[in-house]
Amino acid sequence: GVCMMFVSSSRWNGSASTRYDRDVDVFKQVEKTNAWCCSHIKAESVAVRQQARRASYGREKTRAINASSAEGGSDTRNAALNDGLTRAPKDYPQLYSQLFGALNSALDDKRELLEVQFPPVENMATAALNQLLDSNREHARILTKALSSRSDGFVRIAFPDNGEANLARKAWGDSMKEFAVSSIASGANSDADRLIIVVQPGFNIPEWLQLESLQVGAPIIILNGEMDRVRSSYYPRLFYPGLYKVKERFLKNFEPIYYLKPFSGQQ
Repeated sequence: GVCMMFVSSSRWNGSASTRYDRDVDVFKQVEKTNAWCCSHIKAESVAVRQQARRASYGREKTRAINASSAEGGSDTRNAALNDGLTRAPKDYPQLYSQLFGALNSALDDKRELLEVQFPPVENMATAALNQLLDSNREHARILTKALSSRSDGFVRIAFPDNGEANLARKAWGDSMKEFAVSSIASGANSDADRLIIVVQPGFNIPEWLQLESLQVGAPIIILNGEMDRVRSSYYPRLFYPGLYKVKERFLKNFEPIYYLKPFSGQQ
């Protein structure tokens, strides 16, 4: 915000030098007032943002961890805070433990549209796109193995396009007997699926639009899809009317059940 103060002109009874001195005093006072107003507004704005961030963090709390069925043991049991929140994991094994617990809890509650979001690599600032894709592919494989027991083996890992699906087939080889691999488009309307994991969609708009075709009654888990962009005004309705319609019909129903995202700035 900008705080401005306007000073109206008035008649002066005195010499030219007296008017000049008074003008200087007045504008010095204006500068001090404007500086105080702007700093006060900035301080209030920072306080409001911090309060909103704390409130948002409270709303985005993860579900209670089922320590008996997840990895991590006592470390995981000690991770739960008294207010129901979960401490940030120290490493990926602990992250998996929290993630599996949150997913099992959500699936037990018969939730069908789920989102999980966490850093696919430790150093997001310097990671290349192919590193993110490779890491998310491996996270999907680990997640599939952890959840296959509750889906009768009918798990589909859906990638945004055929190229990424082919890379997964090449990388996994014989281990693919445990699950099916396809693109989002080719995996549409598959009645055999009991669980669908969609890996990092949203690199372009058509990938979001294709997600609606996966609506076949099986639970869908979106892995690291940055869905907060869809829920927010990142894609303006004016420029993306098709995406807005799909969001209102389908995408807005996804529930973030595990959300871990690094941020920079002051505590």
